[in-house]
Amino acid sequence: MAPQVPVAEVITRTVTPSAEYTGFLAAPKTVELRSRVGGAVDAVSVPEGSLVRKGQLLFQIDPRPFQVALDTAVAQLRQAEVLASQAQADFDRAERLVATGAVSRKTYDDAASARSARQAQVQAAKAAVAAARLDLSYTRITSPIAGRVDRVLVTEGNLVSGGGAGAATLLTTIVSIDPLHVYFDIDEATYLNVVSRSRPLAGPIARTRCPCRSG
Repeated sequence: MAPQVPVAEVITRTVTPSAEYTGFLAAPKTVELRSRVGGAVDAVSVPEGSLVRKGQLLFQIDPRPFQVALDTAVAQLRQAEVLASQAQADFDRAERLVATGAVSRKTYDDAASARSARQAQVQAAKAAVAAARLDLSYTRITSPIAGRVDRVLVTEGNLVSGGGAGAATLLTTIVSIDPLHVYFDIDEATYLNVVSRSRPLAGPIARTRCPCRSG
């Protein structure tokens, strides 16, 4: 009786070379959220540790002092506009009379100077209104990016200071989560082998970064 020999079908497939490395994730955007104006914190609506969207309201500074400042600036603008209108009327009158010799040239020049001064005051008052309105808008502190909120450092009822980065109170930190960067180190031989297969070698690099989408 002939001996039996087991036979197995040969399976062929393409094997992609792979390697494992230890790396870490890093957010491409990190924001230290600080107040641009100082005042008392009226409300905190930060979902600590959760995700926030860009433009979402996180902190509310007491807007009343800034509303008063805006109302004052608007009233000063209206006053400046009235005085400028009067100065324009005086100048128009002096311009008509100087042609007939009813007023002196000096009177005409004084009216022209007064008109220019009043017009400059109107421009300054408009700038003050714009600045006051901007400060009022800063009382609503929103998220500048979409991401995950860290620990809340200021709670309702506390006073915060505004201004530059060194003086302003740190409220919380926000980090982006999509995309994320992955950092890992590889040996030079592996890197050169990968680069030689994909594109012309530009130079040895010890650290690799790739953008990854979060799931």
